[in-house]
Amino acid sequence: MNTFLFFVTGVIAWRLYTVFSHLSTVPSKIPWVGRKGSLTYLWDQLKAISNTPSTISEAYHKYSKHGLICAIPLPFSRPEILLPRSLVKWMISQDESQLSPAPIQMEIVGAKYGFGNPSVHGDFAVYSVLRANMNRQLPKLIPAVMDELSKRIDEHFGQNGEWQEMPSHDLVRNVVARISTRVILGSPLCKPFRIPCNP
Repeated sequence: MNTFLFFVTGVIAWRLYTVFSHLSTVPSKIPWVGRKGSLTYLWDQLKAISNTPSTISEAYHKYSKHGLICAIPLPFSRPEILLPRSLVKWMISQDESQLSPAPIQMEIVGAKYGFGNPSVHGDFAVYSVLRANMNRQLPKLIPAVMDELSKRIDEHFGQNGEWQEMPSHDLVRNVVARISTRVILGSPLCKPFRIPCNP
């Protein structure tokens, strides 16, 4: 019984420590949505299990829509700081030494505990390509994505407007595969790429 009480006390102490250490990472000038106060933050996190969508909607209408930053509590995680659309270009142009989601992503995933190979922890090559290089090229890629999406939807789902039965999972996989290869390889090389559909 004493061991169980000791364990429960340790878990509660650890949880309170992480709650307040997470709170300290949010600058005091940033307003909150869905948080009553510092002492009720653990309760606010628990409530976020059910009310996160409404909290995000409120945060958007009250702050993001007007170009302002705010923070929201998330259940069992660090608080989320929501940036308005006007700051996205600034965010993706920042140097990795100034602004990088990789350490937080690795902490959330628990890479150093979850993967047998320790070299996985700290290997940010894919993140760098997708986040830094590809994000900066998104305005140039959107027309190609829209073109490929339009062609594949018409090709796979048809244009006659008639009701027909289709293997939607396989079709969606093919559409996504063609769009991905169009972005990565370009138009000529993506054309032969097709995932075989299950019978």
